[in-house]
Formats: sequence, C-alpha cells, structure tokens
Amino acid sequence: MRLTSLAPESWPHLLSWLVPGLALGCGSFLALANSVTVWVPSAHDAFGVDTFVAESVVLWPAGLVLLGAGVIALTATSLVESLRDDARESEPEPEDAVL
Repeated sequence: MRLTSLAPESWPHLLSWLVPGLALGCGSFLALANSVTVWVPSAHDAFGVDTFVAESVVLWPAGLVLLGAGVIALTATSLVESLRDDARESEPEPEDAVL
C-alpha cells in the first residue's frame, strides 16, 4: 500500500512542525529525568567473575539544549507560516480566461 494521500510538497511542511515538536518532547524528558545510572565493567578476575561499578550520567544539560532548540525552531516555523499565509492572501486572483 502506497501512501499517496499527502502531496510531495506537504512532507517538508509536516517535517517543519514534527522536528521541533520532537526536540521539545525529548528535551522535556531529558530535563525531567535529570540523571541516569550506568553500570560499567571495572575488573575481571581469574574465576570469570566480572565486577561492575555504577556511574551516574547527567542528562539535564542536553535536555535544556533540546528545549531551547525546539522553542527556537517552533518560533521560526510559526514566523515562516505567517509570512507564507500573508503572501498567499496578497496574491491577486487569476482572471478567468475566455475561450
């Protein structure tokens, strides 16, 4: 089944709203998660027993960056859409050709 309901020119329009939305969502998740624990192997003895050490990875700085990028991208997309709508409204109507 082919997806033909969306015109090719609507894909960039869809992506221009989807990418900032995803950046805001991921940024919110990372900022709220704050940090995550990662288990890193530290030693391996002669009996085949591995030793792991827990380390904490901080996520909130990446979350803040994604939040900022998402807000800026949504602002830019909104400005472009408003200018595009203004340009469409100011276009003169094509006159009907008489055959």
